[in-house]
Amino acid sequence: MTITFSNGLDIVDVEARVPDLDAHVANYLSTATPWLSSPDTQRWSVRVTVCPTDAVFRCEGKLGQGEYAEPLLTTQTGSDRLIWNLSTGSNVRCRSEDHVVDICSPNLASAFVDTYRTVRQILVRLLLRRGAAVMHASAVGGIDGVTAFVGGKGAGKTTSVWHVLSGRPAQFAYIANERVLLLPVGDEILAYGWQGTAFVGLGTLMGSVGLSGLDGIHERCLGTARLLPAHKLIEPVYVRALTRSALPPEDASYKVFLTPFEVAHLAGSTVRAGGRLRRIVFPRFAADASSRVAPTPRADASEALGGEVIDCLPDFADWLGLGGSSPSRAEAGKVLRRAVDDCDLVSVEGARLDGWIGD
Repeated sequence: MTITFSNGLDIVDVEARVPDLDAHVANYLSTATPWLSSPDTQRWSVRVTVCPTDAVFRCEGKLGQGEYAEPLLTTQTGSDRLIWNLSTGSNVRCRSEDHVVDICSPNLASAFVDTYRTVRQILVRLLLRRGAAVMHASAVGGIDGVTAFVGGKGAGKTTSVWHVLSGRPAQFAYIANERVLLLPVGDEILAYGWQGTAFVGLGTLMGSVGLSGLDGIHERCLGTARLLPAHKLIEPVYVRALTRSALPPEDASYKVFLTPFEVAHLAGSTVRAGGRLRRIVFPRFAADASSRVAPTPRADASEALGGEVIDCLPDFADWLGLGGSSPSRAEAGKVLRRAVDDCDLVSVEGARLDGWIGD
């Protein structure tokens, strides 16, 4: 079966010759087709199979690191790169001139990890090569486009997402929790969510959808979370302990791990890859304050956005050899100036952070 992913401009088609792989990858990364056009659009093909362990090619190459410091052995011949992932046991062959990646894995879990990371590498790297800025932000998508929430640690970016999704699940879709890529394309600003595991504080859940929905959340979302290495699983005994008594303040900040589709499932919403940026909201969560909404002066917005640029991606090594790195703060500033000029800028403060939404 073939499933299609997009960063708004480029396309990656995944041909999954592994039972259930298509469902798990599409349950972690949002399927999409382009919503903007560009003359340099690329279309890639990723083909995935499961091979017996003794059939996986063990290449002798240069030892390097993949995402999250995974050890990789790599050999390069022209534009043809062969990778052996020592953690998953998979072979990955990237033929960048042909826009083709072949993955051969020993089992479903390994195939899933190397497939979703390959798709994300391609889609993110192609935007970075065009000069996209990476923002420390969360985002939702509505009928009029993407709303990004920007602020420092504890400002309420994640809380904003949950307030919006739980309050209006039919109007908004989940896009991202930690990182959003922004890129001017013609008269529009493309916003693409860096999808992956969301780390959500228990206090945020208590103030939006509650904790009872955590019971059995992995199974209700295909069990995809159980295929992720180093993923902190939410077991039933833990949920039962949480729901029996009120949480002390020190526990309310404890974060649980949720996949994108688990976030959407808990909120009764859906997942979207991205869209046209329409609005930037600067939240300030205050548990004991009434909601206050006001326009944000452009000078203040520029300063706030500049402080949330991510110009270093140590956990996102270029293991496919595609090039493209996070732009410097000076280069990202050009993107941010466009965003400030073209988008609605709103500040919201209080215990509820969705007051900017009109009736």
